[in-house]
Amino acid sequence: MVPLDQRSVRLSCCSAVLTEDVALQVLLIFVNQGFIGFYPTYLVEVRGLSPQVVSIVFSSYSALVIFSQSVTGICIGRFGAKLTVGILTGLYVLGLIAVGFARPPLQFLLVTVFLSQRPGTSVVNNTFLAEVLPDDIDDSGVGLLRTV
Repeated sequence: MVPLDQRSVRLSCCSAVLTEDVALQVLLIFVNQGFIGFYPTYLVEVRGLSPQVVSIVFSSYSALVIFSQSVTGICIGRFGAKLTVGILTGLYVLGLIAVGFARPPLQFLLVTVFLSQRPGTSVVNNTFLAEVLPDDIDDSGVGLLRTV
């Protein structure tokens, strides 16, 4: 194994494709964390749903995230990473838009299905990073970029 120098790590981790991928993930995670932090409060305070209904909606989000991540792995193999991340991101954005129009509790459950797709993009992102980075910096490079 060849020792790593700072220049080779910098060149490998700063390609345009990796920069765009990491920027997209940071943006999606930032939006998702901000939204999910206020989603239950929004449903109770603004939409007037009972705390019991909101707990069902929010717990379904957690269950759907697990399902989404499992199905995402299958979709990557069948359809490729770009198409999979495009569809997942599109569904997430549709969910964000639909929140403003949903009224009855069942509509919020449907919107939550769309919103739960965002964590699936992390599965695609981690797979992509592992494939794109050179073998000599694969482990430390993925760790560095995921930390960013």
